[in-house]
Amino acid sequence: MVTYRRGTRGWGLLSAPLPVLLLQGARRTGRYLMWLGLGVSVLLLLGVGLGPHTGRYQTLTVLSGSMGPTFNTGDVVVATPEPLDRLAVGQVIVYTEPIAGHATVSHRVVWLKRDGAGVLIHTRGDANPAEDPWTARLSGPTVWQVRFPVPRLGYLLNWLQHLPLRLFGPYLIGAVGAVWLVVRIWRPTRRPAARTRPGARVQSPAADQPDQRVTSTASTGPPGGSDR
Repeated sequence: MVTYRRGTRGWGLLSAPLPVLLLQGARRTGRYLMWLGLGVSVLLLLGVGLGPHTGRYQTLTVLSGSMGPTFNTGDVVVATPEPLDRLAVGQVIVYTEPIAGHATVSHRVVWLKRDGAGVLIHTRGDANPAEDPWTARLSGPTVWQVRFPVPRLGYLLNWLQHLPLRLFGPYLIGAVGAVWLVVRIWRPTRRPAARTRPGARVQSPAADQPDQRVTSTASTGPPGGSDR
């Protein structure tokens, strides 16, 4: 037995069997989680997958703890272009090591010198006791400066790029979508019975029909007998 009440937000559920309430709660929670997951996926696609291609910023996953506690392993840092002539000591930049391997690093500038060919810099990680053992030269109109980190996002991106998930991810998404569609189709819909406003007149459907008289055709003679 389900009871409804008319309130400021429409018909509200007053009482229902516990299994019905649990089922409705599970459906509502699943719907919210589905929309949340969809929203996070869209944000990741736009912010990490497509946004860096505009050239306005780039994202990099931190692979070591040399810059802790400014940012740590597993964080994603967001860097934007900074004019090279505005580069100053204390800024954290992204550049390529001038040694074999040419790894990309994000360290803080601790010394710089400008010359006709660009800028010479020394860098150091905040967690390192000493400067990096090289002098790097920066050339070009801009350099990538780290603006802020997104904590732990790199772990999520690495998980999303895992091989089994990439293989079975589309099938999993399709299965979830199919289950959601079936639930939407077969979900029972309860509508409260129409309520009559105070003072309203209720007219029987029979009152709208014209008067009908039924005449028997079984006897055509006068009452009491038949003519011979």
